[in-house]
Amino acid sequence: MTQPPAADAADTDADDDSGSGSSSGSGSDGCGDGSGKVRPSVVSIGGDRPRNWLLLIVSAWVAVLLAGIGWAVVHGRPTDREQTTVAAALPYVDAAASRIAATAEADGQAVSVVSGFDKVGDCKVSLVRPGQRFQRVVTVLVAPGTEGAAFQRIAARLPASYKVTVRTAPLPSLVGDAGLFVRIVGNKAGDGVLRIALDTGSCRSLGPLLVPTPPPGNRSAVAPAFERLGLTPVQTMVFAVPCTRGPGQLSTVESFGPDNQVAVASHLPSTLDGLGTPIVSSPQLYAYRSGDATVGVRVEDNRVVVSATSGCAS
Repeated sequence: MTQPPAADAADTDADDDSGSGSSSGSGSDGCGDGSGKVRPSVVSIGGDRPRNWLLLIVSAWVAVLLAGIGWAVVHGRPTDREQTTVAAALPYVDAAASRIAATAEADGQAVSVVSGFDKVGDCKVSLVRPGQRFQRVVTVLVAPGTEGAAFQRIAARLPASYKVTVRTAPLPSLVGDAGLFVRIVGNKAGDGVLRIALDTGSCRSLGPLLVPTPPPGNRSAVAPAFERLGLTPVQTMVFAVPCTRGPGQLSTVESFGPDNQVAVASHLPSTLDGLGTPIVSSPQLYAYRSGDATVGVRVEDNRVVVSATSGCAS
């Protein structure tokens, strides 16, 4: 009479084992943990190939990027003025000044006067980097009334890369680009007087700027005009730029008479006649060639100014 209960117990144990196996999935892989939950199986297809390909793509892109940076460092050009220096711009300024001075005088109808390379202002390259702006000016003396035609002659002889454009109305003007963000800006400053500025613009850091010492210049060329006018110069300056065709320098000697003594320059042609071959002849503007120098005499800022430019083959 005691056998049936034992059989029932055995059946119950068997049922429990069977239920545990079906709920844990141990019947298929033997990995059941007895918790009654199914553990998913992760199957890797293809191993680590996607990760390897991604690594190769990234490595190739980095290599291309580094190669591009290296090429830009060796061959690239600045893309903005702020990436350059005043020192780097100086050769472009001087080359343009030399070309403008030479082309202006090429047909014997003008006299050129080259200024110094002068600081015209401070500026900011960035919030923390100071910068400066410099200019060199070429003054061209022509017959009054021919200013627009003079600009057109100059523009026609300058390199095409300068992209010079000229306007004759309402006032004669000239604009261009000498390279490395150096602007060429020309305007009529007075009757027969053109000013062409080579401007480094705002803004550049100074850089290792070294302006060569100008030569003595042809100082003797300005003396006869002052003697005729009965004036003694009170200030003389000499400026120069390298020639663009061959060796040497184009230099300008510029002398200034005393303040407020311009009455003697009221009729320059009759006063200065015979000093050389006339190029420009008007009451308060006179220019001529004497030897290898072109000489200009004008009244500016209530002073008589005499300049002599020589050097460089036209």
